[in-house]
Amino acid sequence: MLTPSYAPLLWRLNLITLLVAVCAVILGHTLGDPPFDWTQTHISTYAARAPFDDFITAGMLLFAAFMYSLGLQLSLASHFKDFLWAHTASQLLGTSAAGMVFLATFEESLLISTPRWKASADVLTQQNFHDSGVLIFYGSAMLATSVAGVGLLFTGCRVEKVGGLVMLCCMPLVVVSRMIDFGALERLSKIKIAKGDAIGLRQRLMLGFLGLAAFILALLLRPRHSRHSRCDANLKSD
Repeated sequence: MLTPSYAPLLWRLNLITLLVAVCAVILGHTLGDPPFDWTQTHISTYAARAPFDDFITAGMLLFAAFMYSLGLQLSLASHFKDFLWAHTASQLLGTSAAGMVFLATFEESLLISTPRWKASADVLTQQNFHDSGVLIFYGSAMLATSVAGVGLLFTGCRVEKVGGLVMLCCMPLVVVSRMIDFGALERLSKIKIAKGDAIGLRQRLMLGFLGLAAFILALLLRPRHSRHSRCDANLKSD
């Protein structure tokens, strides 16, 4: 199945955008000696209050661009563009990108430790938009990668089936990362991983597994004419 001539360029731009986004977030966490413990602090707090918070905001917007562009490639310029699941996952990827834009645009205005009844109406409004972005992003991203993983299992070649399975395995890990109790792990293993609730570490684990699933999908969307023809043969035989 032939893909559009611009597909290789779009595929490379997607991977470059993801790489730059990750680098920007890392720089925002390390430059200027932020007065936070990253294991206890949300990424949103860094994006709003770190000395070089603009790097993190830029990384979030670049990640949104990556998710949106990944959805475009999946439905318009990939060898899966004739399947319904590709268009469904593409729409969900676009929705997750919108959620990330909400996160970056409406910065965190209210710390978790601050009672909401003490905040002004403007502060509460901005925080509510921010919280909505969190729900939109995580919910849509998890649905998108799950739909894409199932689609790859049923319509991909052998390598793509394995990639789809790994993507699906990332979803339970996202949920486990949200609920994991590092204190219990410390008592069982006698190894101190993080102090306190470690909400920042748990959030970064969630984002890391979602990013891994999206990265795997991006790799699997490499245009067919630049890959070994054996994958096409496997697709027909499967």
